[in-house]
Amino acid sequence: MATEYINPQWRLPNEKTGNNQGYSMDINASNNRVSTGYFLPSGTKPKSISYWFKNTDPNGWSTTGYNYTIHGGSLSSAGNGFGMGTIGSNFGAYLWFIGHSSGDYLIPSSATGVMTTDVWYHIVVTYDNSRTNNLHFYLDGVKINETNETLDTSSANSVKIGSSATGGGNQGGRFMEVTDLSIFDHALSDGGVATGSSASGDVGALYNSGNPGNPMALASPPQAYYPLGNSAHMGSNYLTPNAALQDYVYFFNGNSMFDAKITSGGGGDIFSNATNFSFSGWFNLGANYSYKSIFSIKDNTTGVFSFAINMYGNQLRFSVATAYAWIADLDDIVPYNTWFHYAGVFDGSGASATDRLKLYINGEPQTVVFTSTTPPTSFPTISSNSVFGLGGNPIGASWSGFTGYSTALQLWKSSLTPSEITTLYNYGSPIQTLANIPQSSNLKLWYKLDASEVYDIATTEWKVNQAQAPYQNSVLCPNVSGQNVTDYLQVSNYSGTTGKTAASWSFWYNASEANPQSGALSGGVAEFKRNIDGQYKGMEFTLYTEVAGVNATFTTRGARLGGRYMDMPAAGNNAGIQGIGDWVNIVLVYDGSDPAPDLVNGGFAPQSGSIRAYANGAQGFLLGTLNQYNGVYPAEGTIRTGSLIFGGGDFATRHMSASLSNYATWDKALTQAEVNEIVNNGQPKDLSTHSASSDLISWWKLNNLTTGLVDTIGGYNASIVGSNSYTNAGSVSQLNGTSSGMNQASLVQSDLLTTTGYSPYALQFDGLSDKIDCGVSPFDETTGDITISAWVKRTSAAATYAPIVSATQGVGGANTQFSFQFYGNSLSLFWKGLGSPDLENVPTSAFTVANDVWYLVNFVRTGTTGRFYVNGNFIHLSTKTYDDFISTGTPNLSIGAWWFSSNASVTGSISNVALWNTSLSAVELREVYNEGRPSNLNNFSGTAPIHWWQLGSNSSFTSPDWTCLDEIGSSDGISSNMIEDRIVNGVGSSGNGVSVNMGLANNISGSSPSGEANGLSVNMTLANITGGVN
Repeated sequence: MATEYINPQWRLPNEKTGNNQGYSMDINASNNRVSTGYFLPSGTKPKSISYWFKNTDPNGWSTTGYNYTIHGGSLSSAGNGFGMGTIGSNFGAYLWFIGHSSGDYLIPSSATGVMTTDVWYHIVVTYDNSRTNNLHFYLDGVKINETNETLDTSSANSVKIGSSATGGGNQGGRFMEVTDLSIFDHALSDGGVATGSSASGDVGALYNSGNPGNPMALASPPQAYYPLGNSAHMGSNYLTPNAALQDYVYFFNGNSMFDAKITSGGGGDIFSNATNFSFSGWFNLGANYSYKSIFSIKDNTTGVFSFAINMYGNQLRFSVATAYAWIADLDDIVPYNTWFHYAGVFDGSGASATDRLKLYINGEPQTVVFTSTTPPTSFPTISSNSVFGLGGNPIGASWSGFTGYSTALQLWKSSLTPSEITTLYNYGSPIQTLANIPQSSNLKLWYKLDASEVYDIATTEWKVNQAQAPYQNSVLCPNVSGQNVTDYLQVSNYSGTTGKTAASWSFWYNASEANPQSGALSGGVAEFKRNIDGQYKGMEFTLYTEVAGVNATFTTRGARLGGRYMDMPAAGNNAGIQGIGDWVNIVLVYDGSDPAPDLVNGGFAPQSGSIRAYANGAQGFLLGTLNQYNGVYPAEGTIRTGSLIFGGGDFATRHMSASLSNYATWDKALTQAEVNEIVNNGQPKDLSTHSASSDLISWWKLNNLTTGLVDTIGGYNASIVGSNSYTNAGSVSQLNGTSSGMNQASLVQSDLLTTTGYSPYALQFDGLSDKIDCGVSPFDETTGDITISAWVKRTSAAATYAPIVSATQGVGGANTQFSFQFYGNSLSLFWKGLGSPDLENVPTSAFTVANDVWYLVNFVRTGTTGRFYVNGNFIHLSTKTYDDFISTGTPNLSIGAWWFSSNASVTGSISNVALWNTSLSAVELREVYNEGRPSNLNNFSGTAPIHWWQLGSNSSFTSPDWTCLDEIGSSDGISSNMIEDRIVNGVGSSGNGVSVNMGLANNISGSSPSGEANGLSVNMTLANITGGVN
């Protein structure tokens, strides 16, 4: 750990020891303890506990009573609970364990050896009823004992550290230091060692030769993790954070679902006629299993299922075509409202039904019942109308989607082995890293269903990314009606195809608006053209409306050579090319060696001809017309030099809001097979591996605004025309999913999986007079690009202004202030600039602030255009023109209230406020969001912020004020009217502990299992920090 101020001391670790944690909690009185608020896994479920302790009692080991290190149960002998600690003797001590349903269990010193004072020991206890001896004990990485006991925690209290549930008396903790307490919902692995041998596996990793291992780095991390040495004093006691943050999953309400295409043009779909197939998913189903649709592959036209998982009565079914197998009485295996891992394998080469369809629950193979229909040897052909769906109501009126939670859905085009299914179960914790997923090269679809998904404010639904797509970002060129925002990308005087008699253009686009521009007839997606004497000669692909208005129908003006162009009506092979929010692949081919199509009734006949167009791999129906410019019709011939434009056209009306990806030009007329290879089942591939890669002239990946604009083949780099383009988050894939019947609140935290956080604290504001003054700042509120970022949890709404971050030059007056704030239940920005005061409230239809929910809120100004984001998702494009916020002078910044007044302030908690003198992209804001938990902004990949206040971490209280370190700039914050107990739990935290009887703030020790020389400051605050030696 690095040097850090955690109230009320500087923590200065001895880096030479290489320790992982460095500090511990000193239990220096019999009535000291920490109450965590976390409960052990209930009943007789598997569980494990790991911790480090050192006896510091000056009188040695107590010879009377129990010395609890941790306790999670009732003191009543009739109660069910848990306790672990020591009981003294003249020669040392026994480790003892107590499960009240079966009494005490003492591990004699013959197993532990003589235990002495002032020595660190690592203790692990694991419990699993599936083992012959269900209770295993480990001391310093060695299995010292195992026995068979009933550990029932069904009526246990929350876990206490240092003494019992009630504390005091012989049940006190006496004198000890404790660090790194971890609690798991499974039995930790030990490599299968015998008693008396050193453990490997998880137990060995945690002991780590005496240098505590990081429990959050285990493949299946703990449900709760208390480092203890990072506790912050809050006036009368310590706040002890649980460093295991609950990750995110999705809640399905019985009428919500998500679906995704699994078919595409140009090479067919993924699973048609597959002879091998596997799936894996995590579910927590509600209190009624009967007749629930879970997930399936279904033809939306015929209603025929290629594959389905559903509840039929109390049977959990797995079907392929018309054959299915089922597990009877699922609730006998998995109780309601309980997370479980469900996996299935189809192997068409199997000799019998049991060889072809296999089902697994929590990594274990299940006995299944089969219908009289033998499972087929391969999947059926999956039609182009088929979708993969989770939840919903795909079968009929008597069926509904499930009510419950889901995450981490994966589909393979291969058969997983039983051991690979066990690996996926991972002791009850979804695997998050591709490299750790079995047969990752055969994993075709992966829907994480976590906080990495993107909320679409236009549809108020979630975009569910196909995590296996090679490209996870694209470039968005916006076109905003009425705001003169007409961005596009351009390569001026492009000569890569000059003189060619045959060439091809390929690209991907995702249109983000139905009408390209108010009053416009067309929106350009790609053009390559040159005007000589009124003659246009080049390539153009344009979407345009046939009928203006809300119900406008779209036709694609596919390609143009000279005055010739062809229309591709949105029907047949071209259906879907005008879709909003869907990725489309277009390939345009010019072959000068092909004869020009014959004119038929004034139009081109539907034959190959010199111009061909492909939408998603299918050649469009060519209804060409003869068009002439200035009465001149140019002859067929070679392509000239001109401007290559992405996302726009030569005319002011031909710009389109669209995300763009993977533009390329080719030195040949691509064949149908080569086009299919580009389509790649609906997501761009690495074109350097394309069979015609030697014919590439240029290739722009367009996955960001730096290297993504580089022509990786020909050196014709693109540039941005306009100032509003940005890198857009979300995978480039036609296999992405879209939710229905959901909203922003559908993403919730769950104890299924935990992850690490960086900043465990926040500061609380009372809505009356609390605020933090940050003084003057170089923050460019005037006319520059800016970004404001803050994590906020409101506990009650203000009628009007509740400033999060604001700046003023004095009390009142014109041209003096701005405030990024809540206004009622809206996210809002108020400012006084060059004109009259103005206020913009984000419509509550786009975002409504809820109480007691953490949000990352952002405002980004680019030029005079403003955008609002919540949790990394774009929610509102400003309808205002954001001119000079503060016309003269240097602003005074404040957090939680206006600088000159506390009459308007936030009621709730604020954490990790940061300011940039640049406009962050959507991808960069997703990085700040970090899937729902603050990150270390010193490691931010983009332009560094100019200010960053963690608020809580690196904050010190010296009566009567808090000082909050500006970790990047020089504008430290000083609180007003905020007492010491304003430090509270940070973003996403749960099960945090609060100490008892530790009001003197002397309970943090610089001692740890890996080092005894860690420093703690005395009578020093953040004010003692100063510049280093140059």
